[in-house]
Amino acid sequence: GGRGAGAGGSRLHELAGSGDAQGLRAWLAEHPGADLEERVGHTGLSALHEAAFSGSAEAVEVLLGAGASPSAQNNMGWGALHWAVLHYAVNHEPLDPEQALGPVQALLAGQAPLDLASVHGETALDMALGMADEGLRVAQLLTRAWDRHICHVLLCLDRFSQERSPTAGLGQPLPWPVACRVIEHLKPRMRAAGCG
Repeated sequence: GGRGAGAGGSRLHELAGSGDAQGLRAWLAEHPGADLEERVGHTGLSALHEAAFSGSAEAVEVLLGAGASPSAQNNMGWGALHWAVLHYAVNHEPLDPEQALGPVQALLAGQAPLDLASVHGETALDMALGMADEGLRVAQLLTRAWDRHICHVLLCLDRFSQERSPTAGLGQPLPWPVACRVIEHLKPRMRAAGCG
């Protein structure tokens, strides 16, 4: 179980906020086509935000599997990853560290965007880095995910630059030489992160 990140709301939010994966499965089966992006509370939380803060990786996985958006932000600009990091910050001591990291890992596996920033410009990684020593494990997890993401983008860009002609659209030249210089510059980091 866990605690909801917001007050009030529907049965969907109650189940998500308590981390009740089994209850969520049953509710979703009874309510096909339900609005998974419904917002509650004064901060505008989605059910996935609630599940991420509940600490239940399984509840997060159930909602992602049902189509909940991993990129939804609340009124403060927080995405589900922010709430998962906050859960870790609050609960990493009493819980097994791997259990506390569960929602973060589930969201990363579900393609939650790493670059979502709050209204104050803070990403989930920024939050983790602001936690000092206790945030190190979650910061490492997010940093590895960032490295994989950067590698994927750069390798796709590299492939695209080799496959396309130097012009596109209305004959405007594409800055492939610039892109290739960026790729060359970042290749040591890419190798260190295990991508080529």
